[in-house]
Amino acid sequence: MLADSGFDGALAREITHNVRKHSGGGRLNEMQLLDCYRDALADRIRIRPWPLATDERQLIAMVGPPGVGKTTTAAKLAAHAISKENKTVTFISCDTFRVGAVEQIKRFAKLLDSRLMVVKTREDLHKAVKKATTDLVVVDTSGRGPTTTDSVETGLADLDAFEGLARNVMLCLPASIRYRDSTTIAEKYSACAPNTIAVTKLDLTTAPGGLVHGTSYTELPVSTLCMGQRVPEDIA
Repeated sequence: MLADSGFDGALAREITHNVRKHSGGGRLNEMQLLDCYRDALADRIRIRPWPLATDERQLIAMVGPPGVGKTTTAAKLAAHAISKENKTVTFISCDTFRVGAVEQIKRFAKLLDSRLMVVKTREDLHKAVKKATTDLVVVDTSGRGPTTTDSVETGLADLDAFEGLARNVMLCLPASIRYRDSTTIAEKYSACAPNTIAVTKLDLTTAPGGLVHGTSYTELPVSTLCMGQRVPEDIA
């Protein structure tokens, strides 16, 4: 059951132990085993409220590896804030490295009638955030990660720079990610001080171990799920 669901490593051993704990040591039929399995997984999943469920002005930033869906997730959140919550949005792109990245988010900003600022340094990031006057500031990063201590993404960890804004830095992880890979990614992006997880690409796997792998290792709560390319529909 664990293998079919995509769980491996230390987490798989822990879930097995928890299944035994929930079973009370007795023999189980199939339905009882499924109930114990569900409860064992629930012990490991941490959640926090949907980030847009607040009236506070806020910053939501996407960090994580290339190709995980950060820009699309940013667009979904912005579109949802505009169409469902009647909020104003500013996009900030830190992705001046990847070919075509700025053009992609520029198209989203134009479609949503939102402002876009492009930054290259952490100082520029802080200035852009202070300059923004909208209800929501959405920051999209390159995926290269904090390559040096003064990389632009590390500016997301400077809590004093976002005074007056609720801060959500989302570590984006694909639903199919393995436990060992999730630990490597979490360590790489820890310099951005993420405080929540967005699980992406749920539509592309039948073994969504990433729902638990990331939160189990980092102890960060999951707040956002993405399951397709439609903006803003495929987000929850």
